[in-house]
Amino acid sequence: CCAFTGRHEVIQQVILESLGCGTNVRWMLCGSTPEDGEFIRLVSNQTGIVAGFTCENETLGRKWQSCMVRAGEVFDAASYGIVGSDDFVSRRLLDHVSSTVEVAEMAPDLICTLEWMVWLRQREHPLSPNIFRCNYAADSAFQPLGAGRFYGRAFLERCNFRIFDSRLNRLLDDRGFEEIRDRGGSVVYFSI
Repeated sequence: CCAFTGRHEVIQQVILESLGCGTNVRWMLCGSTPEDGEFIRLVSNQTGIVAGFTCENETLGRKWQSCMVRAGEVFDAASYGIVGSDDFVSRRLLDHVSSTVEVAEMAPDLICTLEWMVWLRQREHPLSPNIFRCNYAADSAFQPLGAGRFYGRAFLERCNFRIFDSRLNRLLDDRGFEEIRDRGGSVVYFSI
């Protein structure tokens, strides 16, 4: 799942990267502008692995939540990943997650990476490189953040795919992890 406005080049690169996976990856995209809608149609026609729609950009929590619910309705998958519009996800990561959830009864409720790559526009940080490596130590992380978070379908069905607070524009990573914690779910961290 990816909710976005703009950043089409980065999203397209990540989708093309996922075509090289040994697993069956599908993408649910949620944009907000007519250009985003056209991008969704274009990349869907090019790859055959993309579905999507557009909606208002406010609130971001509602936009992300809509994307998750639609993904659950359209795709019957063992796990559902969250990928921000500025996040890079490699085919190796996707293959690793797929092999981790092969036995659904033993799959964790949440699989998340300890590090990920993020693209930043140069005008936002003109003296910095475009790609940053983000990471945190598992023993100091209070909750998983960023790209590379994959929720198991069984867990998502237990909470009706509600892992985002639709009222919020920020702190969007919180609710999903709180649901996992409150329901006594299992979390597995891994390194890329």
